[in-house]
Amino acid sequence: MFVNIGYGKVRASQVTDFLAPEHKAPPELKENRIKAFMRRMRGRRSSGILLDGSDDVLVRYTKCCNPLPGDDIVGFMSRGRGITVHRRECERAFDADPERKVDIRWDTEAKIARPVALEVITANRPGILATVGQTFHTMEINISEATCRADDSGRATNTFRFLCSDVSTLNNVVRQLKKIAGVIDVTRE
Repeated sequence: MFVNIGYGKVRASQVTDFLAPEHKAPPELKENRIKAFMRRMRGRRSSGILLDGSDDVLVRYTKCCNPLPGDDIVGFMSRGRGITVHRRECERAFDADPERKVDIRWDTEAKIARPVALEVITANRPGILATVGQTFHTMEINISEATCRADDSGRATNTFRFLCSDVSTLNNVVRQLKKIAGVIDVTRE
């Protein structure tokens, strides 16, 4: 509860209003109110990361490697910004101070969707972009951003950004895209 107040998730006035309402409550009712309040606090959405078994940590996901649930991850305590989460193979993770490294893991109970980008290299031919888009549609994935560039070599470089819930979903998207005739390569950015 104190951590949530400190992070600004809960106002201190919410706690006092809940625990000490205008009218006087019997002591047993007050204790039940505390238990109900703590249940509500624990029910809040998880950050998706566990540190020593606790999911109530301030987390900042890095943009350099965009970790997804299921990726092998490593965390670093940052000054004033909680834990910074990198994929273990991220080059920037190697630059971080090893003294600040903390053992973290994904919270398998949390339901989070993280942004991810795929670069899809295709032949530059009519209709291929529609086929790629249809593949995302069939998998019920909403593309939030797309950048497409064709070059003189007859190839097109397409970057698609979307929300993804885990690595296995991402791997399935990559497999489906690679099956399309005219797709040359698919890589995660």
